[in-house]
Amino acid sequence: MGLLRLLRFSSLLRYTKSWEELHHWNMGISRFLGLGYWIIVAILFLHWNACLQYLIVSLQGVPKNSWVGLLNIKDKSLKVKYSFSIFRALCHMMCLDYGTIGIPTGASEIWVVNISMLTGSIMYAILLAQVTALIANANASKRVYREKFNAYKEFLRHHHIPKELRLRVLDYLAHQFRGKWFNESMILNELSQALREEVINHNCSRLMANVPFFKNCDENFMNSLLSKLKFHVCQSANVIYHKGAIGRYMLFIEKGIMVSEGDNISKKLTDGDFIGEMSILTDKVREATVTATTPCRFYTISKDDFNETLELYPKMNEHFERIVAERQEELQDS
Repeated sequence: MGLLRLLRFSSLLRYTKSWEELHHWNMGISRFLGLGYWIIVAILFLHWNACLQYLIVSLQGVPKNSWVGLLNIKDKSLKVKYSFSIFRALCHMMCLDYGTIGIPTGASEIWVVNISMLTGSIMYAILLAQVTALIANANASKRVYREKFNAYKEFLRHHHIPKELRLRVLDYLAHQFRGKWFNESMILNELSQALREEVINHNCSRLMANVPFFKNCDENFMNSLLSKLKFHVCQSANVIYHKGAIGRYMLFIEKGIMVSEGDNISKKLTDGDFIGEMSILTDKVREATVTATTPCRFYTISKDDFNETLELYPKMNEHFERIVAERQEELQDS
């Protein structure tokens, strides 16, 4: 019966693992069930061990020098006999001497004790390994992040970096990875092209959808352009670019607040906004200075990457030439 229950529990464990993979859960239920499975196995072995220890003595007629005879529990209730048997088996399995009453008498009793200690040691090692694996696998990315974070702290301390700069570096790491360390470029490169495009579309397509001149563009062109987006993080008070600088990229804000300040112009930029679109279409210099007022997460597309993608889809040239012409007319009218 015990074996049948174990088989049902192992089926539940397999079902839970499949359910977690199917629904992309990361709750660790299967790991806890795995630990619970081995605890149940250990309890079952303890039960069998206790029953076997009393059975061997009973088959010998309960000698007076046996552990049952020395404890004088032959005529006691079943509850008392089972309790003493469990205690003796547990002590043997844990290699404790509390349940030992002298040296075992008879070859059969000695072998039962040997087997009890051996199975106990094996169960102890398995449970210890399960607990260690459970702890090691819990929040693995957070553990790697803490190791990296401590490495950065040691590096900054070793080179006597000023406290203010040191805090800025650590604050940058905190906003960059948000407590979890992973290599985004490596992960995306390991995916198939189709999956990589879907993941990038999910992360960034809504940002580019806000740009008017990207609307109604060829889908393949947009997918190629999305794959060239670069992710960045900046801290508050960081200057993204200065007025008069050569425009080399366009910027899409995922989260945070920036301020664009030019000649008699001040504009607040928040989540989903974009800026610098004309820098990838023309050779104009920056007309304003953009500064982050809060920690920001944003993407950029460089002019070189945009032109490289445009060469692959020459039909899009006409579309963007028309947009530049319309923008220049608007500026002339204003």
